[in-house]
Amino acid sequence: MITAIEFGSQQSILNVREWDLYSDVFTSASFLIPALFFLLLYRLRREERSLLYLGGFCVASMVYVQSC
Repeated sequence: MITAIEFGSQQSILNVREWDLYSDVFTSASFLIPALFFLLLYRLRREERSLLYLGGFCVASMVYVQSC
């Protein structure tokens, strides 16, 4: 089993599932938006390697959080 069994009415289980989906989308967006920002800044100033590393870290963090 991957997740725990949920008990309750069908509507309450769907509500919990919907809130979990919203939470995942919000978490992905909160990592993806800064990642795109830093990668675009790196594209403008290629000598600033730290922007590339920070953008890559944001992308890697998003993948890690979504895979857990």
